[in-house]
Amino acid sequence: MRIARLHILERFIEPLIIRIGIFFGGKSLEKCKECKGKMVEAGEHLYLLPVRLSETHEESAEYYIRNVRKIQSTDEIPSGVRACRMFIFECQNCGHKIVSVVDFLRVRENEVLEGGDIYPYEKFKDFF
Repeated sequence: MRIARLHILERFIEPLIIRIGIFFGGKSLEKCKECKGKMVEAGEHLYLLPVRLSETHEESAEYYIRNVRKIQSTDEIPSGVRACRMFIFECQNCGHKIVSVVDFLRVRENEVLEGGDIYPYEKFKDFF
């Protein structure tokens, strides 16, 4: 699912989305779908995508698992190449986990959102 392109400061929009309970991709990241408990960030990973500028790619857990390459910082992102952040969220009540993938293009010091979605943690369990 494509989301509106927004120019954002690094690490600004995702924590803001969680804190104020806005819906991302039509799915709430604030409350657990199992027990309605509070979801909290339990980890974050940064990966390089094999996609340039405005090229498209399959948005599925399987695609990300097969094609991303782990990097340590946004300084490692080559010009014109997209990257993604994978946030792990865990319910404080029941322990249910989800993975939020945020696909972006780094333009100067900003991250331009290109897409994203939420996936069950089980699909990524062996990947992390």
